[in-house]
Amino acid sequence: MLYRIVFGGAGSGETPLWSIPRVNLGGPFSHIVLFGPVSLEGLAAAALSALPFAGVILAVGVLVALWDPRSLVLLVPRLRAGRHLVLAFAIALSSLPFVLEVVRHTRSSALRRGVKPGRAIVVPVLEKTLERATGIARALQIRGLSPDQQSVSTGSTQRRQPPLEGVVWEGFGIPERGIATVSWHIPTGARCVLTGATGSGKTTLLEVLAGTLHHPRTVAYTGKFSSSYAPHEVAYIPHDPQSLFLTATVLDEVALGSIIGGEDRHAAREVAMLALQYWGIEHLASRHPGVLSSGEALQVALAAVTSTSPRLLLVDEPLGALSLGKRRDIVSSLQNYCDTHGASVVMTDHGHREAHDFGATIVTLHAQGITPGAFTPPSLSFPERIPVARVDPDEVFRSEAISVTFGDTVVIDEVSLSVHRGETVVIVGDNGSGKTTLLEALASSHLGPEPECALVPGEAGELFLTTSVEDELRLADRAARAPRGFTQTTLESILPGSWRGEVMARMAATHPRDLSRGQQTALAIAIQLSRKPRVLLLDEPTRGLDEAACLALGEVMECVRETGTAIVMATHDEAIAATAHHRVLMLSGGVLSRYELGVSS
Repeated sequence: MLYRIVFGGAGSGETPLWSIPRVNLGGPFSHIVLFGPVSLEGLAAAALSALPFAGVILAVGVLVALWDPRSLVLLVPRLRAGRHLVLAFAIALSSLPFVLEVVRHTRSSALRRGVKPGRAIVVPVLEKTLERATGIARALQIRGLSPDQQSVSTGSTQRRQPPLEGVVWEGFGIPERGIATVSWHIPTGARCVLTGATGSGKTTLLEVLAGTLHHPRTVAYTGKFSSSYAPHEVAYIPHDPQSLFLTATVLDEVALGSIIGGEDRHAAREVAMLALQYWGIEHLASRHPGVLSSGEALQVALAAVTSTSPRLLLVDEPLGALSLGKRRDIVSSLQNYCDTHGASVVMTDHGHREAHDFGATIVTLHAQGITPGAFTPPSLSFPERIPVARVDPDEVFRSEAISVTFGDTVVIDEVSLSVHRGETVVIVGDNGSGKTTLLEALASSHLGPEPECALVPGEAGELFLTTSVEDELRLADRAARAPRGFTQTTLESILPGSWRGEVMARMAATHPRDLSRGQQTALAIAIQLSRKPRVLLLDEPTRGLDEAACLALGEVMECVRETGTAIVMATHDEAIAATAHHRVLMLSGGVLSRYELGVSS
């Protein structure tokens, strides 16, 4: 109706309501006339013509409210005709809630950085929406639902039968990713743990193995790579397992592989429930995949991809998202899977002890290629600090009776927390206990240009708002009202030597989300430290960092603490929990309690 009024189409009829002066547009739009008389009959005709469109919108809204359209994905493998149309329809319907969620998250990220939402979030919202579209295409390929049902090859040699069974690399390199010359043979049935410095290219090698290297664009490489595995025999879990999820429930997510293989939905769900029981997560069957914690998402992804018995399983840094007990369980389950299925497993890792208990061949990726043995970080030396007097332990932060519920589930139950100047508080707990939820609740209640709390989320890329590392550092300086170069200096103090030179040399041309996971975390920490908060909230800060970067980060955190800034850190890293703290608190059942030497109180 408003459209008809603006463009002069509501004047037909004999019952005039009002007359709006006409406006003639100029130039190439001179044939357009805005406004004019408005009649009762004209408005009625406009309303009548709008009814079909309103009905479709209302019907779709009711459908989406009562039924998750992502369930249509389960029908796609069984369709003989129109599967591409149904798949596109399901993706289109399920994308709208994602876009709204992206806007909400990006707005929250801007506020947590002290940046006023508005134009600043337009570019990151568009980027994340496009990344999601690319991620869906990648997930469809990994899960076997790609429209052409063909894996993207890294070159003409990838699917050629290799001279040896398994995978063979011969002088393979990807210059733009910093990978020089890789010569490596992974025989069938092998268990391999790939280690290396943060940003050395471990994830890139897994993408080559999985056939997803060329999403979203073609990547040039040198040398040869060949594999005896067919595309459907390879399963890949990226470092963000939630990017794989396509359906509305955990049970359907795990059942999807069997449905793609030709099973009917009822039988596939029975197989899926057995897989969930095998991985000890049957209680998650009815949950929506989008509300899982990072550790729970990993377990669901493992159940989903192993339900189809792949011969080659690729897992990118799975142990970093897990508590100690879960890490042991996952490693044991992977060992059993290899023994019972004769499968090969290639896993990347940053030095967790449990990876050494996997019975695997451990190799290191570095600038010279692949060498046997675990990664040994370079020795680091830090300038000797001048001893300073301990800061008086004045209370700088207090939050009372925080409660968070998801539906009928109480995640945080009236938690209160006080922090003193210069104190380091470590929060531990099982996967899914609510550690991230607690930190987000603390950060959201203390926003502003000079915040009491500043949060570095577990997915550090959520904080980034610009298109280059250099622009991120400048934006952080402006938001913090700090001298130009202040945030860059902070970032340089976090990065280890060789890594520092690489990032700083490319920061003008490198998108912040193109950095490795560890490098993104370091950049996010520098951005939030620039605002000089009373309390710095860190969600799994060492995840994705090698030992050298962890040591450098620990040194920086110690310097920060001596200035009086308190740190509240949620982590599964035992080294951090055992040393870098004044208090350790356990979050369990929504309640925060003191935890020391394995005994909670």
